[in-house]
Amino acid sequence: MVVALAVAVAGCGDKSDDPLAKARREARRAPKSAEAQVALAKVYSDNDMHNDAFVSYRKAIELDPSNVEARLGLAEVDLELGNAEHAIKELKDVLRQHPDNADALDLLGRAHILRQEPGEAIKALEKALAADPNHVDAGVDLVYAHIQARNRATAVEIASKQSARHPKSAQTRYTYGDVLLLSGRNDEAEKQFRAALKLDPNHAMAMVRLARVLLERRGNYEEVRKLGLKAAELQPGDGLPAAMAAVALFKLGDVPEAISEMDAVCRSNPFNPVTWAMFADLLAASGHTEESKLARMEALKNAPRLPLTEAQREALKRQTEEARKNASAPFLQVDPRSVLGEDAEILERNLETNQAAVDAAKRKR
Repeated sequence: MVVALAVAVAGCGDKSDDPLAKARREARRAPKSAEAQVALAKVYSDNDMHNDAFVSYRKAIELDPSNVEARLGLAEVDLELGNAEHAIKELKDVLRQHPDNADALDLLGRAHILRQEPGEAIKALEKALAADPNHVDAGVDLVYAHIQARNRATAVEIASKQSARHPKSAQTRYTYGDVLLLSGRNDEAEKQFRAALKLDPNHAMAMVRLARVLLERRGNYEEVRKLGLKAAELQPGDGLPAAMAAVALFKLGDVPEAISEMDAVCRSNPFNPVTWAMFADLLAASGHTEESKLARMEALKNAPRLPLTEAQREALKRQTEEARKNASAPFLQVDPRSVLGEDAEILERNLETNQAAVDAAKRKR
């Protein structure tokens, strides 16, 4: 009995070393400590428990309204939860008291990127770098703000300077590679992605972008498959890595399994326009023309802020309803260009560029 009790106590001791359990315990011990609530919120955020983090940051602010760390943390959680408007309000409150706070300015820039407001983002991020020229995140986000604004040449120039300033930053090297890739300079991009992975072997997006470079080169599909699967393990909530792995499998000749994997990716991530566009390409390449049309339509429907006319919206709604009535037809048999006309091609060209900026703005600091 004594031995069993000792073992049980030892097991409890091991459990107390868990960062989340420890942070909760400290918050209970000091219920009026804003610092304890901030520490707990950070652990929640690290575990992607964003709603819990939101509550803890709110408690910290109630205990100490002047706690800047808590306000910035709350704004960042707002961005994670997709509430950019509330984040902007919180950040402007901070900046009224601390106008040169580079972290607040960087987060404000990200919030504007998520709201598709690159002009406002650029203003905030340039102020952040003026306040702190060595702010790595602000430099990265400024690159993506210019990407979203379609200023690719400027984005490449800024990314190059930031990479030179921060040569040991995996995120900076990745960002430089990303904008090079979006500019069609694939060989240079590959060097930057490989450099980023040397600095951070678990940089999932560097794996995905490197996989894309290899795919476009039409070779080494085994490495593409390996990169995609590993990135999918690191980012299970993001469908893009698994989509890359499925495309590699298609290229290796296993068409049925590749289509099955891609179908699962899109069903798990129904609002990701990039994976739908990839699925459309894969279906078209395998001869599934009508199915490809639906996938392309889903990509366009889920693109950020589609500039559709009222007539176009009504056409999309009507065709979707018609498809649902026909239970025997699993795919919507319509060419998106019949609804969107030239807008379809413009949207598809801009889709990847905008998505890169939005994904970057959502990353954790």
